[in-house]
Amino acid sequence: MATLEDIGLLARICSTFTTSVYFGGVLYSIAVECPARKQMKNPLLMLDNWHETFPRAMNTMKAVALASFYSGALGWYLGPNTKGNQLVLGWTGLMMIIFPWTKLGIMPLNYQLLDYEGSKKKGEAWIQKSMEEWAWRHSVRVVLSGCATCVAAVYWTNIVKQFF
Repeated sequence: MATLEDIGLLARICSTFTTSVYFGGVLYSIAVECPARKQMKNPLLMLDNWHETFPRAMNTMKAVALASFYSGALGWYLGPNTKGNQLVLGWTGLMMIIFPWTKLGIMPLNYQLLDYEGSKKKGEAWIQKSMEEWAWRHSVRVVLSGCATCVAAVYWTNIVKQFF
């Protein structure tokens, strides 16, 4: 029978996995999708491409980020009362910061870009500038989730070879 300690361990493993998956997904977006989109000669094609990829990516990454946050919070709550367990709270907190940043820093631009006809009316220069702005704003999530992944790595490394 599983104990609360076992459930906490599984939650920390799940959080580490989903944090890493989230980081990989947002890094892929910045390192591959945005540069490929920028190479398109026509900003309307850029907008079409963004419209094709964004809704699926948004739903997928939202679910992954929520799983990371909730499993991290559970893993921290059920974890041992040690300095190392504070690292779980640290990476979970970094993942939590992504939600208000997305809501306040990214979603207003997303809503403008999702208005396809309105975006077209604003012109190709606006579309191109907005795509570049979106990539910059999105990079904040790359940094936050990358830091969270590093904190998780330190946590697990400390379990294998305790250094604090």
